[in-house]
Amino acid sequence: MSAYFVECLSSDVPLVFDILLECIFNNDFNHAVIESEKQAVCSEMFEHERNIQNTLFDYLHLSAFQGTPLEQTVMGPSNNISKFNEKLLSKLIYERFTPEKMVLTAIGGVNHHQIQDLANKYLSKLEHVKIDEPNKFRYTGSDIRYRDDSQPMAHVAIAFEGPSFRDDDYAIMELASAVVGGWDKSQLGGLGHGTRVARAASYEGLCDAYKSFYISYKDTGLWGTYFIAPRLNLDDMVSVIQEEWMKLCTMITDEEIERAKNLLKTNLLTKSESVVKTSHKIGRSILYCACISPLHETIMDIDNISSNDVKAVCYKYLYDKCPVVAAVGPIEALTDYNRIRSNTYWLRL
Repeated sequence: MSAYFVECLSSDVPLVFDILLECIFNNDFNHAVIESEKQAVCSEMFEHERNIQNTLFDYLHLSAFQGTPLEQTVMGPSNNISKFNEKLLSKLIYERFTPEKMVLTAIGGVNHHQIQDLANKYLSKLEHVKIDEPNKFRYTGSDIRYRDDSQPMAHVAIAFEGPSFRDDDYAIMELASAVVGGWDKSQLGGLGHGTRVARAASYEGLCDAYKSFYISYKDTGLWGTYFIAPRLNLDDMVSVIQEEWMKLCTMITDEEIERAKNLLKTNLLTKSESVVKTSHKIGRSILYCACISPLHETIMDIDNISSNDVKAVCYKYLYDKCPVVAAVGPIEALTDYNRIRSNTYWLRL
C-alpha cells in the first residue's frame, strides 16, 4: 500500500490538493530523473539489508508465504530497478491508481462537502482498470535460518498464521499480543514486570530484547514474537515464549486480560494523536473493510473481550499449529523446528 501525505492550512486545501494530484498523475517522467531515483532506491535497499531486523522479517515472509506475492521483500527484488523506465511507470500508475484502489482522507479543520467536491472534480475522471490478480497468499509452516557466527547476538522470529485485518478475531489477537508484551534491557530488571516473559527475560538474563508482533493484511496475517538473545540462551528463550503461548490457549487469567486491555487502549489513543497515523488507519480500513470503525467503538469492542474469548481464539490459531521460524546470527543452539512444532500443544489429562 502506497500513501501520499500533505499537511497544510485549512484555507490552502484546494491548492494543495491540485498540486498533489498534479504530482501523481501528470508527472514528467524525465529519463535523467528516473536514473537518479534508481540510485536512491539502490541506496535504500542497501540500508534496508544492513538492518538485521528488516532482513529477518523479510525472511519470515519469504518462508511463510513462499510462492506467493507476500513472500517479496518490502523493497522488492533488486532486479526490478533495471526495468524501471518511463513506459513502466506510466503503466503502473494507470493500473494501480484507479477509483476502487484509492482512498482520499482529510483530518483537521476541513469541510466535508469541500473535500467531496474536490474528489468528484479530480478523481471522477479516472478509469476503472481490471487486471488479473495472482493468488494473494498461501501460508506454509516452515523455517529459514542464516547462521552467521560473526554477529554478537542472534535475531529470531517465530510466528503463526493469524486472522486478517477485517476478521472478527482481529481485536482478540491484538489483545493476545499485548498479553505477551515486550521488553528490552533499557528497562529496569527484576520480578516487577507485568508479563511472565518479561520477568523471565529480565531476571534470568535470557535475552537483550523481545517484542510481540501482529502483522495483519487484507486476507491473512502473521502473529508471533521477535527476540534478540545470546547464542547460549536461545533454547531457553524459545521455551519461555512457547509456554506463554500455551497459557494463552488454556489458562489466561482475567487480571492479565485487564492489564493487556489497558495497554492496548493506551497504544490506540497514542496513535490517534498523530495525523499521519490516523490517516493511514482510515485509508487501510476503507481499502480492506470498506468502512471505518470509530475509536470509541474499537475501545468498546476491546472492553467486551473476555478471558474465555482469548483462550478460544488463541486455541484456534496457535494450539497444535505449524509455526514459521526465521533466524539470523549465531543460531547453532536454536531449537530444532520439529521441537518447536511439538511444543505447540500439551499432553493433558
